[in-house]
Amino acid sequence: MIHDIVYHGNGGFDWHTVYNMPIWLRNFTYKRIANYVEEQNKANNSSSSSGGSRQIDFASPPSDIRPGQRI
Repeated sequence: MIHDIVYHGNGGFDWHTVYNMPIWLRNFTYKRIANYVEEQNKANNSSSSSGGSRQIDFASPPSDIRPGQRI
């Protein structure tokens, strides 16, 4: 938990500050950072799935793609 707060705090926290932080404040900070990271991941996943890139399953490719064809 201490590592995650320091790492995702973007330089706002150092190890000693987080270690000496009251437990309730450490838990609150950790939950806020975890929620923020989860929201960012959801936003990145939704934007990448609606973008121009196409995920291809190479084990069973779609019929509209032929070998050697550029996508």
